[in-house]
Amino acid sequence: MVNVNKRQAFLTKEYVLLTPETNWYPVAGLNYYPSNPAQIKIDFTNYSLKVKNENNLVPVSQGIMSKIDGYYIFKPESPLTGLTLAIGNYETDKIKVDSVEYISYHFPGNDYYKKDLKALKDTLPLLISGLMKDLESNFSTKYPFKTLSLLEVPVQFHSYPKESTQTRAEVQPSMVLLPERLSTLNQAGFFKQFMQQKKRMTRNGQVITDKELQVRIFNSFMRSTFISGENFRFINGIAANEPTRYLLGPSFYFFKNNFYSSEYPVINAIFESHLQKVNSPGTSGFQAMSGTLSENDRANLILKNQSFKDLLVKNPGGDTLKNVLTIKGDYFFNLLRSKTGIDEFKDWFTKYIDDHRFKRVDILKFNDEIKNKFSFEFYPFLYDWFNGKEQPGFLFTNLVANEIVINERSRYQVTFVASNQETTGGLFNVSFRTGGGRGGGGSGRGGGGFGGSGFGGGGGTFQIAGQGRGQISVQGRGMEAADISKIVYLGPHETKRVGIVLDAQPRAMMINTLFAKNIPGEITLPIDEIIKSKDATREFSGEEIVSSDPPDTDQFSIIVDNEDAGFKVTRQNTENKLKKLLGIQNKNGTTYQQVSMMSIPTYWQPVVQSAFYGKYVRSAVYTKSGKGDKSLTWIAAIDKPGYYDIFCFIGKSADRMMIRAGGFGGGARTGGAQGPGGAGGTGKDVNRSPLQPYKEFHYRIYHEGGSEEISLDYENAENGWNKLGTYYLTADTAKVVLSNLSTGRAVIGDAIKWIRQK
Repeated sequence: MVNVNKRQAFLTKEYVLLTPETNWYPVAGLNYYPSNPAQIKIDFTNYSLKVKNENNLVPVSQGIMSKIDGYYIFKPESPLTGLTLAIGNYETDKIKVDSVEYISYHFPGNDYYKKDLKALKDTLPLLISGLMKDLESNFSTKYPFKTLSLLEVPVQFHSYPKESTQTRAEVQPSMVLLPERLSTLNQAGFFKQFMQQKKRMTRNGQVITDKELQVRIFNSFMRSTFISGENFRFINGIAANEPTRYLLGPSFYFFKNNFYSSEYPVINAIFESHLQKVNSPGTSGFQAMSGTLSENDRANLILKNQSFKDLLVKNPGGDTLKNVLTIKGDYFFNLLRSKTGIDEFKDWFTKYIDDHRFKRVDILKFNDEIKNKFSFEFYPFLYDWFNGKEQPGFLFTNLVANEIVINERSRYQVTFVASNQETTGGLFNVSFRTGGGRGGGGSGRGGGGFGGSGFGGGGGTFQIAGQGRGQISVQGRGMEAADISKIVYLGPHETKRVGIVLDAQPRAMMINTLFAKNIPGEITLPIDEIIKSKDATREFSGEEIVSSDPPDTDQFSIIVDNEDAGFKVTRQNTENKLKKLLGIQNKNGTTYQQVSMMSIPTYWQPVVQSAFYGKYVRSAVYTKSGKGDKSLTWIAAIDKPGYYDIFCFIGKSADRMMIRAGGFGGGARTGGAQGPGGAGGTGKDVNRSPLQPYKEFHYRIYHEGGSEEISLDYENAENGWNKLGTYYLTADTAKVVLSNLSTGRAVIGDAIKWIRQK
């Protein structure tokens, strides 16, 4: 291992590198505010730079370069947020594609990539054009500069994260600072990749030309470096996912636009996080597998008992601020879309930011122009958005999907009821998993959530093929918002019936509650049945207010969830002598995570998933299976003696899916009914593996005659409420205990329900 000292600037006789972050030139006013780390002052300045070089070194900066009387003169063609200067022994390559000139500044002998990718020489302009068009389509705006310089800098150069912006110093206006010989970038060993892939394809009998393979390698490197790359790293044993430092997102907003507010100084950071589609560490499928919550859920837990303003005053560290900026930005923009229309806002706002590029825009002016165009003022909403501590809480019932005929054409109408029972308003996004052929089937009967016992239940979930559990959290981020079917706003204590008409058959409905009490905020609900109406069905697309909320439960049932006071966890009392000697205490699960079979805890860990039961928090607790030395207890008060049916809630989701040769497909092998798409496909069924996560669960039922142990086979259990038996209970207390005894890898407990027989 080589220890490379990190440096933010270089100032020697042989080499100079100065970025705006080093404050190497005077600026008008502060650009960092300790009392409000999310505030940043951005100025678009018309720079000019005059450089005198020595030792025949080459100066590099933004703008058109000319040489007058021994001086290098740089004049940028547009106002910039900052100016970068490098002076070194640089060689230059240039290529102009469409209206942009791409310039490579590299040290002698470091252009090895030209030899390794020599077959691309004739097609390079076409490849670059395609990549830039993808970027412009992704951000719904044109690249704003006439040049893009790729500047090689010493490998010691390093930037540190900023509290005021998610933009790093490696990306500057019309310039990217790349490490020496691309040494720290993934996939930069082009020749090695070429030989490895060539050998692998030969073994597999695949035929591909050298040029086609080099095109693949080049595109993969460019996309992972500049468009969508991620870095996986481990911090204290937990996997973190950080976007690469060279993503070109800032060129499409931060270096192009700026919105400011005297009352809400955080506003530009909000615009930046949303429009640049910035994801905080931990939103990938791999991260979800490791047990970390989505950024939506982490932000909502952070804001559970404090306002956005209060949080900023505390000057939070780590990813706390980034997570909250992200969710607040997504909420703000989806509020605008909910009032103006998704497509209407995109078309108008895309033109607006292009018309106002390289300008600072007061948020009050922006509010007036929104009002003039859409007859809606968002500014009054910002007070609660910034200062309010309350969160909405959403409940969903009565999901129904009908196949209807409109103008002699079959279409699909989805209706459901949404309720906000809290004292503050809020909104949620709705999108759908649709498609033909054999997709994944929804498994089992939904319990409680839709068509079950009231609003609180969990119901079954549906894993979108090819997507990780963190994917729903980016619904509606950026200007495109094409992944949203509808945005619904609910005022305090308001209930609406919502109708959406689709062209394609829906297989699952995905809800993102954004800023709300709902944990998880990403709720995926299967559509198990499409009702084909024999009679004419009136088309309903839109929203209508429902006068009253349905009751949560009926008078004959009692439900105790793991979030309720009647739920108890017994702790393991055994002591490890070595831990005692070293002063190490046993861990206890105190914060929510997602289920991770990569590292099953030895203690009862609270986990959240939309498959689980719950009102706002759909949670359960799980632990590594053992010998029965740990247990969960549900206790309910019985007012009336009698015979009671006793149920446990089993929430099943992605763990029920089969991994097949052609991707994900199929529904549950046993248990509940399969949803649209059925059990198509062939391949290996991971559920048959001896490493099955869940097998049998051992419940002990307490009743008037004593107690009885019931073993529930998880594999054959229904998705939702499962009957454990019928027992006579006196007007005392009812109790159910679940131990960690099991031959599976883990045991999970959720909710218990007692229903008195009528």
